[in-house]
Amino acid sequence: MINFAIPAMFTETQLIEIKNLNDNSKNNRRIKELYGSMPSAPVGTIRPSITLPSITTEELCDYIRKVKECGLEFDYIMNSTVLDGGEYTNEGKKEIVEFVGRLVDAGLNTITISAPYLVRLIKKFYPELNITASICAEVESVQRALDFEEIGVNCIVPAKDVNRDFKTLRNMVTACNSSIKVLCTTPCLYKCSDLYYHMNLSSVRDNSLQKALKVQGDFLSHTASRCQRRRLENVTEYIKSPWIRPEDISYYEEIGITDFKLDGRDKREEYNIEVAKAYMDGHYSGNLLYLMQNYYPKDMKEFNQIINVEVDYWKLGVYLDNSKMDGFIKYFASMKNTCEQGCKHCNYCKSWADKAITLFKKNTDQYLEVLRIAEEKNLSFE
Repeated sequence: MINFAIPAMFTETQLIEIKNLNDNSKNNRRIKELYGSMPSAPVGTIRPSITLPSITTEELCDYIRKVKECGLEFDYIMNSTVLDGGEYTNEGKKEIVEFVGRLVDAGLNTITISAPYLVRLIKKFYPELNITASICAEVESVQRALDFEEIGVNCIVPAKDVNRDFKTLRNMVTACNSSIKVLCTTPCLYKCSDLYYHMNLSSVRDNSLQKALKVQGDFLSHTASRCQRRRLENVTEYIKSPWIRPEDISYYEEIGITDFKLDGRDKREEYNIEVAKAYMDGHYSGNLLYLMQNYYPKDMKEFNQIINVEVDYWKLGVYLDNSKMDGFIKYFASMKNTCEQGCKHCNYCKSWADKAITLFKKNTDQYLEVLRIAEEKNLSFE
């Protein structure tokens, strides 16, 4: 059985949609788990508070109970990568442990954590609670996976950049008693140098460090502007991003991975259901990038609207034709890829970009200009 974890929108309508997807599944796939968090809770997450659904602890506990009644599981996300040290004070420890206790009493199945210390703290007080090592813990080797397992985790989400390293994934599955769960819908750049800074900055925007944050409101950080600019200037980066297509799940199943996660806690409910359906169906006809971010055109019809009508400029004019990506994963699944040596002497991803990506240059050039202005602003002062 292939199991999917999808973002919780904390609504009755989403639970109904999930039931419909599970009831109509014909290919041994199901949505098993919902995951989420409340904004500005103890520890926090790597999602800024302003991007998360606004719920109270009472509403969260009620929702966990409803999820359980539907035969689903709930995973609470507590994966901030930088904290203020309060977790070592008596008050801080008490706040964290009591908060988790309320969720456990409501029926919480799993909690996802980045910090090893918090894994040990939670495991001490709630030994029966399943703990997942977050993707933000950057577990990229068997040794690190075993280290997390030794302190009490039951599941490991490997670092994004391991997604196409089938040798390491297979070795993790073989060496670990913990289940291995991979994130399918990551738009992140491969081996991004901004990764840790991005996670830390985002963490500060959802935990107790917010009060020390000097910049207020929403802003375009260096991590966001540089990330998007690099892709638009070199579209091969879209191919190198470690996403997993709905059609390629079986390659991971063959090495023993049956748990998969879909991103989108900061997205609309309807969009997340649409993405979940694509992975439940095991195929998608349209723009693969749309499954990663909803600001790409969904299909060729939307893409042509941008070109012909020149409206909806909030949609970014990049189209990765998923129908042209069949067979892409085989090179990586064969374990013959040489990604660890860099891309200088390998044109594999570029050859697929040339075949499958279409750009609307007028649109992307406008975006690039906006990004360049934002970057210059971030690198200047008066």
